[in-house]
Amino acid sequence: MSVAAVVGRLETIRYDGRNSTVLYNITTTVGGIISSFENSSSSLGKGVMVVAIHWSRGVGDGPNGSDGDGGNGSVVNGDDVPYGFLRNLQTRYKQPVYAVDLHRLLSDGRSRDTDSRDGSLPQPCRRPVDHGLGSLLPLRSRYVVLYRGIVPPDWDPDPFVELAQLNYTFWDVDVYYLIVAVNGFDYAVRRMVYGVWRDLSIYKIIVVTQTVIKILDPFADNAVDGRFLNVPPRSLRRIPSILHSRIGNLRRFPLRFIVNNRIPTVIAMRDGTFVGQDGAFATVLAAKMNATPVYISHPSANGKIYYGYRWIGGRAYGTFAGVIDGWADVSINGHFLKDYNCYLAELTRHITSDKVCLLTPKAGVIPPMMTVLMSFQREVWMMTAITCVLVTVIYFATAAAALDTHRQGPTGCNLGLEIYRMFIGAPTNRIFAYSCHRILTSFCLFFTLVILNAFQVIFFSTAIKRFIIAARII
Repeated sequence: MSVAAVVGRLETIRYDGRNSTVLYNITTTVGGIISSFENSSSSLGKGVMVVAIHWSRGVGDGPNGSDGDGGNGSVVNGDDVPYGFLRNLQTRYKQPVYAVDLHRLLSDGRSRDTDSRDGSLPQPCRRPVDHGLGSLLPLRSRYVVLYRGIVPPDWDPDPFVELAQLNYTFWDVDVYYLIVAVNGFDYAVRRMVYGVWRDLSIYKIIVVTQTVIKILDPFADNAVDGRFLNVPPRSLRRIPSILHSRIGNLRRFPLRFIVNNRIPTVIAMRDGTFVGQDGAFATVLAAKMNATPVYISHPSANGKIYYGYRWIGGRAYGTFAGVIDGWADVSINGHFLKDYNCYLAELTRHITSDKVCLLTPKAGVIPPMMTVLMSFQREVWMMTAITCVLVTVIYFATAAAALDTHRQGPTGCNLGLEIYRMFIGAPTNRIFAYSCHRILTSFCLFFTLVILNAFQVIFFSTAIKRFIIAARII
C-alpha cells in the first residue's frame, strides 16, 4: 500500500513549551497498542488504514476572523497540531494517515442527523469533510485516533462531549478508538466514554495519557457506569486480551433479547423462560456469556412475525426493530430466507457452512466433499481408509499370484483407484474372475448402501428434530 502524504504543513513541532520526548513516548505507546491488535489472534483483520482525528481550530480562528489555513480548511497552525504524531504513525505502519478537522466532523454529523429524510442509518465512519481530503478517506477504518491537546476556553460545549451524540455516523462496534489525552484524563473525555457505552454499547475505547493507559470496564462490580482499568505502558500486549474477555464474561450484566412466541421454535413457559430451538439459543447464549437474560416481547398488531422493515419516517418495526433502535441487544426469532438479494448476509445451518451465521457477515460455503467428510467422526474415516488400504493390498496380492505371463497385470495405483471407485459406489469395467474378488465387490456395494442410508438419516433427523422437541414439551 502506498504511503499518503500527511494533510497540512509538516512544520517544526512546537509542543507548548514541553519536552518533545513526551510526544515521542505517546506516539510510541499508540503505535504499540495498534501493533498489539494487529499481532493478536482476537483481532478482526490486518491492513486497515489509520485515521487521526484531532485539532481545535475552526472557522474564524485565523487572522482577521478568517480561517487559520487561509479558508480552504486543509492546513492548520503548527502550534495546535503535533504533526510529528501523525508523521510517526505513518512512517511506522506505511499506511495512509489522515488529519480531520474536529469541528468539521461535528458539523457534518449534525447535518446528517437533521437532513436525513429517507430514515436510513448513515454508514459508520463515512467521509466527514467536503474538501479534497474527503476523497482520500476510507469508508471504514479499523482504528480512529483522537488527539486532545490544550482545550481552548471558548469551547462551549466541549467537542469531545458532542462526539457522543454522533451516534452511528462516527461510532462503530468494530472499530478501536484511541484517545490521546495529553493534559490528562479530564472530565470531558470521561463523560464521552461513559456516554458512548451507555447509549451505543461501544466499549473498545482506549485512553492514552502521559503516564498510564485507561480502559473502561463496563461490567465492574458496584459501579453503575463501569470503572476504568489502568494498564501500564509495559503491558500493551494485554490490551487485546482484556477487550476480548469483555464479551466472554459479562458478569451477570443484563442482556436484552427480543423474543416473540412462535411454536415450535419459541415456546413461552410459565416461569418466564422460553424453550424451543430459538428459545434454547437465548438461554445457552446468556449462560455462555455469564449474562442475565432479559426477554422483551414486541409482537405485531396482527400477530404475524415480520423480519424487519423501516418506515419512511425512520422508525423500524419487526423482530430487528429493537436492535436497530438500540433498546435491545439480540433478536432470537429465526427466519427462513429464500432469496438474500446479496452475498453479505444469510442465515445458514452447520451442515453446509463453516459456522452458524446469526447475523452478518456471510459464512463461507463448505465444498461438497468437505461436507461429506465432516458428517462423520474422524475415527470412522480412519477405519474406512485403513480398510481400503488393506483391501487394495490383498486384492493386489491375489491378482499378482495369478498373473498371466502373456498379459500385463494392473499396477498398484490403478488397482487402488478401482478399489476406491467401488467403495464410493462408482461403476467399474473390471471383470472379476475369482470368487474372492466378487465377494469383495459385494462388500463394497453393501458398504455404499450403509453410507447412503446414514446420510439420509442425518439430513432427515436435522429437519424434524425441533418438531419432536416441541411435541414432547407440549
